[in-house]
Amino acid sequence: MNSDFRKYTPIILSLLLVLSILLVFCPVSDYEFLNFDDNIYVTDNVHVCGGLSWESVKWALGATEAGFWHPLTWLSLMLDNEIFHLNAGGYHWTNVLLHIANTLLLFFVLRRMTGALWRSGFVAALFAIHPLHVESVTWIAERKDVLSGFFWTLTLWTYARYVELPGINRYLTVLLCFVLGLMSKPMAATLPVVLLLLDYWPLRRLNAANNQKKDWTLLILEKLPLAVCALVVIIITCITEHQFGAISDLKTISLPARVSNALVSYLIYIEKMFYPVKLAAYYPHPGIWPLSACISAIVALVLLTAIFIYARKRRPYLLVGWFWYLITLLPVIGFVQLGTMARADRYTYIPFIGLFIAGTWGSYEYLKQIRYGKSLLICSALSILLAFIVTARLQVEHWQNDFTLFQHAVNMTDNNFKAYHGLGMAYHKLGDDDQAIKNIRRSLSIKPDSRAHIDLGVVYMAGMRFIDAEREFAEALRLKPGNIKAHNNLGAALASQGNYDEAIPLFQEALRLDPNYEGARLNLKNAIESRNHSRQRLK
Repeated sequence: MNSDFRKYTPIILSLLLVLSILLVFCPVSDYEFLNFDDNIYVTDNVHVCGGLSWESVKWALGATEAGFWHPLTWLSLMLDNEIFHLNAGGYHWTNVLLHIANTLLLFFVLRRMTGALWRSGFVAALFAIHPLHVESVTWIAERKDVLSGFFWTLTLWTYARYVELPGINRYLTVLLCFVLGLMSKPMAATLPVVLLLLDYWPLRRLNAANNQKKDWTLLILEKLPLAVCALVVIIITCITEHQFGAISDLKTISLPARVSNALVSYLIYIEKMFYPVKLAAYYPHPGIWPLSACISAIVALVLLTAIFIYARKRRPYLLVGWFWYLITLLPVIGFVQLGTMARADRYTYIPFIGLFIAGTWGSYEYLKQIRYGKSLLICSALSILLAFIVTARLQVEHWQNDFTLFQHAVNMTDNNFKAYHGLGMAYHKLGDDDQAIKNIRRSLSIKPDSRAHIDLGVVYMAGMRFIDAEREFAEALRLKPGNIKAHNNLGAALASQGNYDEAIPLFQEALRLDPNYEGARLNLKNAIESRNHSRQRLK
């Protein structure tokens, strides 16, 4: 009976992992698309809404529309559209199913590499239900996270097989899975370095007792094809992000502000791993942190790194887990600043695995040496998982719709211009334009922003307040002279007041900037017809 139980334990643990994920994420069936990148990725994207076709596949392979080159993400969303059309629940469940697959792959690959069943299961459980991972799973626009996570863990699995029995076919399988991960999200570019860490532990490919011992030079050369692929995607990403305008310049966020926020954010993420409260969809950048906070962060990071390096011979998992965290978080820690946010919960989806490994193996090694250690280990593990399940389930509920998401962000953060803007548009969607105007104005009082002025103008247009709308669109155009939507909307506001001669050049400029802008084309046609009709009446 005991041997039978051990035989089926991996299956039982897998079922429990799936059950825990379903328990946390089951409400997403009724959740909506968000006016927070979901419109860019799905609802307003004519290519995705057109479903899968040869034309859409060709577009996906070359698209940089959201500031990234991630064709597999586009294709997966197109496939969802073929199946679910614009039923948001289906897209949500695809994310959940991918997260389940990632969790199970992580469990089995860790068990295969380490031989430790229960520790591997606990790491996978933490990955499955940690509250900071809610954002990656419940946000449709973050399909790239769970999809790249799938190919990340699949690459680890194929790499474990390759190490067990090296061969060109198995190596090419590793390379293929890695490239597919890069085609889902560029953040996968750090994986070759993680594979080097795994060579050190748990694969121990440098172990002198191993007949297939390799030195670092051979192991690095082995990763070179993967590194070349990663470098190509990094270059493409930098170019597309710059063209998309997502990379902030040093005038917007200075170098000292970036460095200080990056150092402090490394520690904030660790704090949130242990104490995941006051989470939000958007964290405003604080600017330059106080010198005391920066010095404390440097001391803490250097001290922890020194401790783990010192303990590497007896506890190599600490070194591997720590550097896994530092390296995989590096692309999004803020040295290259994307937008104006300080950090994001979704960025921890892969990096936290390193900390989970270090914490799980370290706690096990410590507690097994003390009296009642096994009982304490079991009780602690169950308590942590239960607390995370409850916290994650509560966090999931904030992602129901625009209103719940941005109201929560306003409650959890201070002076969050993005949250007030989003909340204002949520009120507009609900038909409460007074509250919409109040919240968007609050957003603009914190930080002037072209998009917020445009949306405020849209609210005014809905209320037939064309002069107010004209003022907002003009201000949006002043803040961002090349804003195509501002040209079109300002033209619409002027045309609504009968000022067709002023409106027509604005529509024409919008079309010059984007010849495929059908809204501007229709507005131009209507404005010309209305002007001609008006002149004929005057005759």
